[in-house]
Amino acid sequence: MTTSSTPQASQNQHQPTSTSSISSSQTPYWNLNIPTDLHTPSCPPYLLNLSEKDINHLHLPDSSYTRLTFSQIRTLISSNRLQDFTRLPSDLRKYRKFVYDLTQRYGSVERYMLEERLGWDAEELGGNADGERKKPFEERSDYRILMNDWPYGVEKGIEHVVVWTKFSLGGEEEGEDSGRDAIEEFMEQVFYSHLPRENVVWFRNWGALKSVHAVEHFHIMLLNPDSSFLNSIVETPTPLRPNSEASRS
Repeated sequence: MTTSSTPQASQNQHQPTSTSSISSSQTPYWNLNIPTDLHTPSCPPYLLNLSEKDINHLHLPDSSYTRLTFSQIRTLISSNRLQDFTRLPSDLRKYRKFVYDLTQRYGSVERYMLEERLGWDAEELGGNADGERKKPFEERSDYRILMNDWPYGVEKGIEHVVVWTKFSLGGEEEGEDSGRDAIEEFMEQVFYSHLPRENVVWFRNWGALKSVHAVEHFHIMLLNPDSSFLNSIVETPTPLRPNSEASRS
């Protein structure tokens, strides 16, 4: 669970490389971590208009990337340094292409999530059609537990699950933990009662870090969960992720 501490800059290998190292690079960021025959003279559209952090990260060779241990994950969450979660650089590239393609086809990632992954209507979000207020997680149809399609760069044995809800969980800005009690009660019933508590940790990204804003969700990291347990709670046991190679655009 998150704390109310102020985010701090990461001092580990997941921190973006310096501007000086980028300027000295002879290979543009969009041509790194892909075969030379796929290099292009101009940046593909799905890698345009990225944040400085993402551009810096794409300059990092996959071979220099260090995956997070579960202990490091707990530290990032407890110190509220959620901005320091990253993906393998080549996975970030594929993720950006995936998001670009979804936006071209569906108009937004939110619409894709609702139509293809969650099977919900936008009108169902944020409350009940009859106006009655229900307790969070009271009805199983009001939330879904899915594997993260594009998990962060973590060590083998760590599973990344996302809980999507039709209802709001309150404040989501940096340092706020509104909704914590409801989530903790849910975690106790679904996860803590089946797994060692030290092997389970959850967090909510604040607004600036979310890739999907319209649908409430929070993340759960599990260390070496039993596969039978995971399959019993996750509605899509295998992440829905395309196996496409990097391609020209």
